[in-house]
Amino acid sequence: MGSSFCGRIFIFASFLSTFSCVTLVKNVKMVSYDSNPKASKPIGPVSSVACVTKIFNVQLGPDPTLTDALAELASKKKFTYVQGLKLEGSSEFNIFIYGRKCLGITAVAFQ
Repeated sequence: MGSSFCGRIFIFASFLSTFSCVTLVKNVKMVSYDSNPKASKPIGPVSSVACVTKIFNVQLGPDPTLTDALAELASKKKFTYVQGLKLEGSSEFNIFIYGRKCLGITAVAFQ
């Protein structure tokens, strides 16, 4: 969900209703899921998306946050920490009857 993706979708979806993309975070050094992380071997890239749904323009929960995306990421695999955290995109799509607001992240996981 980079800027080129957002540009193409925005042009297509602009006549429907609302769609927006924002980049907020780049290259966070490390996020640890352990109180005493030690150097370890990389597992590989991991990604996660946190979303909230809208029905008839009523949002069914709070806005997705970086904390929500990190919690979703932690629930997928067992790892000690992640490095190189990047926000892949924050997007919103709404056609009044149905909408979604999402926040996607990627990182390299270590075990």
